[in-house]
Amino acid sequence: MIAGDNKRGYVVLAIKMTLAVYIVGHGLIFIHEMSHGCTALALGGYFPFLQIDAEGGRSIFLFPLGTPAWKEALVMLAGSLANTLVSMLALGLLASGIKGREKRFLIILTGGLSGLLLVIGSGLMPPWWPRYKEVGEALFLLGLSPLAQHVLKVLWVLIGSLFVLGFFRLFFRELAEFFPAKSYRSRFSLVTAALAAPVIGIMIVLSVVMLAAGYGEGVITISRHMPHIVFLLLIWILLPFGIGSRSSQDQGGTFRVSRPQLLGYSLVALAFAAAQPFVFGNDRANPSGHFFGSPPEVQVSACNIGLAIREDSTARVRLLMRPFAPQHEFLWNRVKQREPADWKYYDEFALANLPVLLGTSDVKLAGHYADPEAPFFTGSWDKGARVVEVDVDLSRSLQFDGSKPNRVLKLVDFWRRRQIGYIDFTEVKVEGALQITGVAVEPAGASPPSLRSRNAVRWENRNLGGSFESGFVAFNQPASLGETNAKR
Repeated sequence: MIAGDNKRGYVVLAIKMTLAVYIVGHGLIFIHEMSHGCTALALGGYFPFLQIDAEGGRSIFLFPLGTPAWKEALVMLAGSLANTLVSMLALGLLASGIKGREKRFLIILTGGLSGLLLVIGSGLMPPWWPRYKEVGEALFLLGLSPLAQHVLKVLWVLIGSLFVLGFFRLFFRELAEFFPAKSYRSRFSLVTAALAAPVIGIMIVLSVVMLAAGYGEGVITISRHMPHIVFLLLIWILLPFGIGSRSSQDQGGTFRVSRPQLLGYSLVALAFAAAQPFVFGNDRANPSGHFFGSPPEVQVSACNIGLAIREDSTARVRLLMRPFAPQHEFLWNRVKQREPADWKYYDEFALANLPVLLGTSDVKLAGHYADPEAPFFTGSWDKGARVVEVDVDLSRSLQFDGSKPNRVLKLVDFWRRRQIGYIDFTEVKVEGALQITGVAVEPAGASPPSLRSRNAVRWENRNLGGSFESGFVAFNQPASLGETNAKR
């Protein structure tokens, strides 16, 4: 196919670039996600699932309980580091003097797109948003100060921006041999045909696919992506200045795309577009992505607690747990009907966190079992949990509130105290003649109980801001028991 005039040449260029950006972009997403998973495997973790869909990519990794936070942080950073290394490798290949226009075309495009994905897709932009996406969360897990996090992200954004501007400046300077580049307007037309139109077109198509698959929004939304939109607009506006001015008589030839070449790009793009829904799926609730074996149950990501206090100041605690985050419910659906391969992670979780929750180390495991019908709360009610039951002696941890018949149980949300989450559901019941006489929470802005009665109090936490760090439940004991416990 030959572009004999400028208009036809722009159309042919836009078609080729749309196919190339789609192919190279999804290849880079695959490298990014595999970098997360392979790094997790190298550090002793698990990589059970990979998905590439219309929204981008998703790799799920898991580490056993007690794994140092730096390992999880390094896995989160691995994707962005891979994008950086791809751009650096592309620079090295170009510096080595790669021959052939088409090879140089693909290498330059790969380096530029990898830098673009680094800046707008990994959480670097904007640098001042804390804990944003994978890079922001990783830097938080490393314990860096807010200032250090901002400085690192700003430097990384600058590096990524230099990759984008440098690669695409070189790319368009080569294209300027075939297209008028004397004026800013002509250079802007070239950038629009070769980059802006393909990127916008792909985003529109993928957004339609996402909305058809039940997503609530497209690839980019104004509310969440304004800094990214501004960055893309700046690239669109500034790139023509970097191409350089050429007089019309300097134009060196006719832009050509051979039929075999165009057919090859089309076949690769169509093959991936056809295979992607079947291999990975576009439904994130029930995806058909690639599972690497059965999902391992090596951590606790959601927890409900039920506490029943007896008149003798002992209690039975039921910890209902799930190993996967709520957004990964499809993993839970694959394992909830069978017993876990090893209960030690659930038992260790209970023994490690109950002393923090209740202020006593006098705890003893009573048993564990899988219950696929147990009510479980993670923002809404569902069924199924791993259950560990523990017997606790509260006699030394209960506090008097000033009058002997009334004692106070202090509950500490061990996850919120460590700033990594919150307990989804907490219920305290009192048995026998005991009655609940008062409830309080800290901080003061935390949500009040969703249920309170004479013998039960219940919190249903739906977000971190509404959860309590410390909860206090006062209850009344029979006078004889109060006197007995007071003598201890």
